[in-house]
Amino acid sequence: MDIIKQIKLYFKTDFRVTSTIIYVCIALYVLSALPSILSGNIYDADSLSLIKLGANISTLVKSGEYFRLLTAIFLHGGIIHLFFNMYALYSIGNFIETYFGRSKYFIVFMLTGIVGSLTSYIFTRGFSVGASGAVFGLLGLLLAQKLKRKVYYAELPIDTRSIVMIVVINLILGFTIPNVDNAAHIGGLISGTLLGLFLNHENSGEQRPLLTKILLIVTTILIVYSLFSLVLTLF
Repeated sequence: MDIIKQIKLYFKTDFRVTSTIIYVCIALYVLSALPSILSGNIYDADSLSLIKLGANISTLVKSGEYFRLLTAIFLHGGIIHLFFNMYALYSIGNFIETYFGRSKYFIVFMLTGIVGSLTSYIFTRGFSVGASGAVFGLLGLLLAQKLKRKVYYAELPIDTRSIVMIVVINLILGFTIPNVDNAAHIGGLISGTLLGLFLNHENSGEQRPLLTKILLIVTTILIVYSLFSLVLTLF
């Protein structure tokens, strides 16, 4: 009973969604990069491993493997790709998780990541992995709060101008550097902003708890479906 109580206490007080996402992404990168590491390449993940683990491949999604729109969020093509996405997530994720609460943070990350994968599938029709769509979704969430004047500058680790600058610079880089998935960035940003217009911070006394519950149920169903479908393709 003491162990059960400790587990419940941990998830109630100490569990962090941001850290968990980062750990999962790192673990999956190591797993996907093992073949490359064994062959002497420590910087890039193995393409075949990424496909097996759920990369967003347009032809496979079109054939019915929709789970890839979610699983691709946690995969990264190289160690630099992984580092920048995890650094960005760490920089803003902990604040957002504390300010909005774990449930809303989890919802926004997952749903905007899926939308980013979907826009990538629609507009690029290629090979796509990475959490950048979800990171842009979190930036959109912050931007929406600033537009609603719900977050004060003293509370927010970066101000509105910084958010806009980060978005603009990344989009410019996306249009000038090959293999950067701007479609996912834009999809994540727009969906995060739209969600942010309806979701307020944890202690705002908002009158839409039902919306949060519905979105949490939908997100959970999508995750269970995606993991189950991925396992079926592996075995």
